[in-house]
Amino acid sequence: MKKLMFSVMCAVTCLIGVNCFGAGQQNQDQLNLMNLQRHPGDVFITIYNQTGANLYVYVFKYNNNPGTIPGVQVNMGGSSGVLPAGNKGIINLANYPDFGSNNGNRIYFSDTPLTSSILAGYAPDEFNSSVGGNQNWSFAEYNYNPNDDPAGSMTFIIDLSFIDGYSFPMTIKFTQPSGGSSYTGCQWNFVYGLTSMGTIKTELNAQGTAWGNLVDDDADHAATYTRIVGPDKVWAAGATAPARFNTFTTTYPYNATQLFPASGSQSAYTNFNGWLNLLPPLNPWGISPYSDPTPETTGYAVALLAAAGYANDYGDSSYRRGFYIYCQDQHAGSEFDYVPEGTPCMITVYSKSF
Repeated sequence: MKKLMFSVMCAVTCLIGVNCFGAGQQNQDQLNLMNLQRHPGDVFITIYNQTGANLYVYVFKYNNNPGTIPGVQVNMGGSSGVLPAGNKGIINLANYPDFGSNNGNRIYFSDTPLTSSILAGYAPDEFNSSVGGNQNWSFAEYNYNPNDDPAGSMTFIIDLSFIDGYSFPMTIKFTQPSGGSSYTGCQWNFVYGLTSMGTIKTELNAQGTAWGNLVDDDADHAATYTRIVGPDKVWAAGATAPARFNTFTTTYPYNATQLFPASGSQSAYTNFNGWLNLLPPLNPWGISPYSDPTPETTGYAVALLAAAGYANDYGDSSYRRGFYIYCQDQHAGSEFDYVPEGTPCMITVYSKSF
């Protein structure tokens, strides 16, 4: 999905119904126990709100013409359509045919209405307070593929994105359907992702002051929003990056090459271009081609993998990490491709607290 993009707008909040149930619901991953009537093409995603607050959920298509495609608030069952703290709700991706099978579909999570961004057709911008920059949000990415599976069946692609800004850590888990499945693109019941903003902050600081500077929790706005902003967003801003990131931008300027110098047959890349274009290393995935040096060994990637706490340092038994850190790390198993439509999938959203 290569950093799927999706952006949307709606002058009026649109609410599309889903099933919502409390934290005490048993066997929540087995959709056949939820009294949901599945139809061909239905893709059910369970959202579990562990943020400690009400959660607004949106679907949105990021595209090259901001302001042209309306976003949709999903009715998660609570007052004003929110998903209450501690509850789970279901999104059926088939309910959003306008977003189709094109890349760029996102599911946004926020503790406040994203009226000036998602419902106005714009992706929230970390550095623009008039377009969600002063709000908390995170997002997952998906691609609904009703006719795009090499095997000929209906599937979806999904991942968690920590490339740019995020306020809530997230995890994703797949449960093997009760009738069994031949799908091998995930490890059943393995929890992929990040659960604690405090742990991510600790690990970034452990990589040095510059990497710790990506934690955006300054006292002047911490009561309104907090987030971590990935190098991609800061470098993309170039010389216009906010001054509060000066420690990072002066240590690792977007147009310098200290992270990705020439090595062997690999030419030097600027910090930003290397982040955009370089691949994971050869090991442990055995991929070809591969990059050396690589974004995988930068402080940001090392910190996020440490925060994930995987037993083998990389991910599941196949070294699949299940979330995006940099732009080309789909080669390291950052996304789940061609998941069969009937596969139970749950995204859990955790507290924004550091």
